[in-house]
Amino acid sequence: YKEGNRYPVVFWFDSKGNGVMPLEKYHSIADSLNVIMVGSMNSKNGLKPTDYAMITAILVEDVLQRFTIDTGRMLAGGFSGGARVAGNLVYEDRRFRGVLYNGAGPDPAAPAHVQNLSMACLGGMDDFNLAEMQESMMKVNCKRKWFQTYQAGHEWAAAEDVFKALQFLWNEQVGEKKDFPLSTGMLKAEREIQNQFREQMSREDATFFK
Repeated sequence: YKEGNRYPVVFWFDSKGNGVMPLEKYHSIADSLNVIMVGSMNSKNGLKPTDYAMITAILVEDVLQRFTIDTGRMLAGGFSGGARVAGNLVYEDRRFRGVLYNGAGPDPAAPAHVQNLSMACLGGMDDFNLAEMQESMMKVNCKRKWFQTYQAGHEWAAAEDVFKALQFLWNEQVGEKKDFPLSTGMLKAEREIQNQFREQMSREDATFFK
Protein backbone atom coordinates (compact mmCIF):
# COMPACT_ATOMS: atom_id res chain seq x y z
CA TYR A 1 0.00 0.00 0.00
CA LYS A 2 1.35 3.38 -1.03
CA GLU A 3 -0.09 6.68 0.09
CA GLY A 4 -1.46 8.70 -2.80
CA ASN A 5 -2.47 5.70 -4.89
CA ARG A 6 -6.10 4.72 -5.31
CA TYR A 7 -6.80 1.02 -4.92
CA PRO A 8 -9.63 -1.29 -5.89
CA VAL A 9 -11.04 -3.28 -2.97
CA VAL A 10 -12.76 -6.62 -2.39
CA PHE A 11 -14.80 -7.16 0.78
CA TRP A 12 -15.00 -10.84 1.79
CA PHE A 13 -17.71 -12.45 3.93
CA ASP A 14 -17.46 -15.96 5.36
CA SER A 15 -20.50 -17.91 6.54
CA LYS A 16 -18.74 -18.74 9.83
CA GLY A 17 -17.32 -15.28 10.50
CA ASN A 18 -13.76 -16.27 9.63
CA GLY A 19 -12.71 -13.19 7.71
CA VAL A 20 -9.04 -14.11 7.95
CA MET A 21 -9.47 -17.30 5.92
CA PRO A 22 -10.16 -15.72 2.49
CA LEU A 23 -7.38 -13.19 3.09
CA GLU A 24 -4.88 -15.97 3.72
CA LYS A 25 -6.23 -18.09 0.87
CA TYR A 26 -6.23 -15.29 -1.71
CA HIS A 27 -3.40 -12.99 -0.61
CA SER A 28 -1.42 -13.85 -3.75
CA ILE A 29 -4.33 -12.58 -5.84
CA ALA A 30 -4.26 -9.27 -4.01
CA ASP A 31 -0.57 -8.95 -4.88
CA SER A 32 -1.11 -9.93 -8.52
CA LEU A 33 -4.06 -7.61 -9.12
CA ASN A 34 -2.80 -4.87 -6.79
CA VAL A 35 -6.05 -4.70 -4.85
CA ILE A 36 -6.93 -4.36 -1.19
CA MET A 37 -8.80 -7.28 0.36
CA VAL A 38 -10.85 -6.98 3.53
CA GLY A 39 -12.41 -9.82 5.53
CA SER A 40 -15.28 -9.43 8.00
CA MET A 41 -14.91 -11.13 11.38
CA ASN A 42 -18.42 -10.19 12.50
CA SER A 43 -20.65 -11.32 9.66
CA LYS A 44 -21.75 -14.96 10.00
CA ASN A 45 -24.80 -17.14 9.51
CA GLY A 46 -27.71 -16.73 11.88
CA LEU A 47 -27.76 -12.96 12.37
CA LYS A 48 -30.72 -10.64 11.86
CA PRO A 49 -30.97 -8.70 8.57
CA THR A 50 -30.51 -5.46 10.49
CA ASP A 51 -27.28 -6.84 12.00
CA TYR A 52 -25.89 -7.66 8.55
CA ALA A 53 -26.77 -4.20 7.30
CA MET A 54 -25.04 -2.55 10.27
CA ILE A 55 -21.94 -4.78 10.07
CA THR A 56 -21.42 -4.23 6.35
CA ALA A 57 -22.06 -0.49 6.51
CA ILE A 58 -19.58 0.01 9.35
CA LEU A 59 -16.96 -2.15 7.62
CA VAL A 60 -17.21 -0.31 4.32
CA GLU A 61 -17.04 3.14 5.86
CA ASP A 62 -14.11 2.14 8.07
CA VAL A 63 -12.12 0.94 5.05
CA LEU A 64 -12.95 4.07 3.07
CA GLN A 65 -11.66 6.21 5.93
CA ARG A 66 -8.47 4.21 6.44
CA PHE A 67 -7.40 3.73 2.83
CA THR A 68 -7.49 5.59 -0.46
CA ILE A 69 -10.02 3.52 -2.37
CA ASP A 70 -11.05 3.73 -6.00
CA THR A 71 -14.78 3.82 -5.24
CA GLY A 72 -15.57 3.03 -8.87
CA ARG A 73 -13.94 -0.38 -8.49
CA MET A 74 -15.41 -1.81 -5.31
CA LEU A 75 -16.41 -5.48 -5.23
CA ALA A 76 -17.88 -7.79 -2.60
CA GLY A 77 -17.61 -11.55 -2.39
CA GLY A 78 -18.35 -14.35 -0.02
CA PHE A 79 -18.96 -18.02 0.57
CA SER A 80 -22.33 -19.69 1.19
CA GLY A 81 -24.26 -17.47 3.61
CA GLY A 82 -21.43 -14.98 3.26
CA ALA A 83 -22.07 -14.82 -0.48
CA ARG A 84 -25.65 -13.80 0.24
CA VAL A 85 -24.37 -11.09 2.60
CA ALA A 86 -22.06 -9.84 -0.16
CA GLY A 87 -24.93 -9.85 -2.64
CA ASN A 88 -27.22 -7.92 -0.31
CA LEU A 89 -24.46 -5.37 0.32
CA VAL A 90 -23.99 -4.80 -3.40
CA TYR A 91 -27.75 -4.61 -3.91
CA GLU A 92 -28.03 -1.90 -1.23
CA ASP A 93 -24.85 0.11 -1.78
CA ARG A 94 -24.71 1.50 -5.29
CA ARG A 95 -21.01 2.32 -5.02
CA PHE A 96 -20.28 -1.36 -5.65
CA ARG A 97 -19.86 -2.46 -9.23
CA GLY A 98 -19.89 -6.25 -8.92
CA VAL A 99 -20.12 -9.30 -6.70
CA LEU A 100 -18.50 -12.75 -6.54
CA TYR A 101 -20.77 -15.52 -5.26
CA ASN A 102 -19.18 -18.75 -4.02
CA GLY A 103 -21.27 -21.66 -2.76
CA ALA A 104 -24.54 -19.75 -3.17
CA GLY A 105 -26.26 -17.83 -5.93
CA PRO A 106 -27.81 -14.40 -6.30
CA ASP A 107 -31.37 -13.50 -5.46
CA PRO A 108 -33.07 -13.17 -8.87
CA ALA A 109 -35.67 -10.83 -7.30
CA ALA A 110 -33.19 -7.97 -7.27
CA PRO A 111 -33.72 -4.20 -7.40
CA ALA A 112 -33.72 -2.59 -10.83
CA HIS A 113 -30.25 -1.03 -10.51
CA VAL A 114 -28.72 -4.54 -10.40
CA GLN A 115 -28.91 -4.34 -14.18
CA ASN A 116 -25.79 -2.18 -13.91
CA LEU A 117 -23.82 -4.82 -11.99
CA SER A 118 -21.54 -7.65 -13.06
CA MET A 119 -21.77 -10.98 -11.27
CA ALA A 120 -19.49 -13.99 -11.06
CA CYS A 121 -20.39 -17.27 -9.39
CA LEU A 122 -18.23 -20.26 -8.44
CA GLY A 123 -19.71 -23.59 -7.37
CA GLY A 124 -18.29 -26.98 -6.42
CA MET A 125 -19.43 -29.90 -8.56
CA ASP A 126 -20.51 -31.73 -5.39
CA ASP A 127 -21.95 -28.65 -3.68
CA PHE A 128 -25.51 -29.20 -2.49
CA ASN A 129 -26.26 -25.62 -3.63
CA LEU A 130 -25.02 -26.17 -7.19
CA ALA A 131 -28.42 -26.45 -8.86
CA GLU A 132 -29.64 -23.34 -7.05
CA MET A 133 -26.53 -21.44 -8.15
CA GLN A 134 -26.99 -22.41 -11.78
CA GLU A 135 -30.68 -21.56 -11.81
CA SER A 136 -30.30 -18.22 -10.03
CA MET A 137 -27.44 -17.14 -12.29
CA MET A 138 -29.57 -17.85 -15.34
CA LYS A 139 -32.50 -15.88 -13.93
CA VAL A 140 -30.79 -12.82 -12.46
CA ASN A 141 -31.02 -9.74 -14.65
CA CYS A 142 -27.58 -8.09 -14.51
CA LYS A 143 -25.18 -6.43 -16.94
CA ARG A 144 -22.74 -9.33 -17.32
CA LYS A 145 -22.48 -12.70 -15.64
CA TRP A 146 -19.91 -15.48 -15.38
CA PHE A 147 -20.24 -18.95 -13.86
CA GLN A 148 -17.72 -21.71 -13.25
CA THR A 149 -17.69 -25.02 -11.45
CA TYR A 150 -14.73 -26.68 -9.76
CA GLN A 151 -13.95 -30.09 -8.34
CA ALA A 152 -15.03 -29.84 -4.70
CA GLY A 153 -18.02 -29.86 -2.40
CA HIS A 154 -19.40 -27.00 -0.35
CA GLU A 155 -16.14 -25.14 0.25
CA TRP A 156 -14.30 -22.00 -0.82
CA ALA A 157 -12.97 -22.12 -4.38
CA ALA A 158 -9.26 -22.43 -5.09
CA ALA A 159 -7.21 -19.29 -5.65
CA GLU A 160 -6.88 -19.87 -9.41
CA ASP A 161 -10.67 -19.96 -9.82
CA VAL A 162 -11.18 -16.84 -7.73
CA PHE A 163 -8.42 -15.12 -9.69
CA LYS A 164 -10.27 -15.75 -12.97
CA ALA A 165 -13.57 -14.58 -11.50
CA LEU A 166 -12.06 -11.36 -10.17
CA GLN A 167 -10.30 -10.75 -13.48
CA PHE A 168 -13.68 -10.98 -15.18
CA LEU A 169 -15.15 -8.46 -12.74
CA TRP A 170 -12.16 -6.09 -12.80
CA ASN A 171 -11.65 -6.19 -16.56
CA GLU A 172 -15.32 -5.46 -17.13
CA GLN A 173 -14.78 -2.10 -15.46
CA VAL A 174 -11.58 -1.06 -17.23
CA GLY A 175 -12.41 1.45 -19.93
CA GLU A 176 -16.08 0.95 -19.27
CA LYS A 177 -18.49 3.32 -21.00
CA LYS A 178 -21.30 4.70 -18.90
CA ASP A 179 -23.73 4.24 -21.77
CA PHE A 180 -23.04 0.49 -22.03
CA PRO A 181 -25.90 -1.15 -24.00
CA LEU A 182 -27.43 -3.05 -21.09
CA SER A 183 -30.12 -4.87 -23.03
CA THR A 184 -27.67 -6.19 -25.66
CA GLY A 185 -25.12 -7.24 -23.06
CA MET A 186 -27.65 -8.94 -20.84
CA LEU A 187 -29.39 -10.79 -23.64
CA LYS A 188 -26.13 -12.02 -25.11
CA ALA A 189 -24.85 -13.19 -21.72
CA GLU A 190 -28.17 -14.88 -20.95
CA ARG A 191 -28.22 -16.76 -24.26
CA GLU A 192 -24.64 -17.93 -23.87
CA ILE A 193 -25.18 -19.08 -20.29
CA GLN A 194 -28.30 -21.02 -21.22
CA ASN A 195 -26.70 -22.63 -24.27
CA GLN A 196 -23.51 -23.59 -22.47
CA PHE A 197 -25.46 -24.72 -19.43
CA ARG A 198 -27.39 -27.22 -21.54
CA GLU A 199 -24.29 -28.40 -23.40
CA GLN A 200 -22.03 -28.80 -20.37
CA MET A 201 -24.33 -30.07 -17.63
CA SER A 202 -22.86 -33.56 -18.03
CA ARG A 203 -19.26 -32.36 -18.01
CA GLU A 204 -17.14 -32.27 -14.86
CA ASP A 205 -16.15 -28.66 -15.32
CA ALA A 206 -18.16 -25.86 -16.89
CA THR A 207 -17.42 -22.22 -17.49
CA PHE A 208 -20.08 -19.77 -18.63
CA PHE A 209 -19.06 -16.30 -19.65
CA LYS A 210 -19.79 -13.41 -21.95
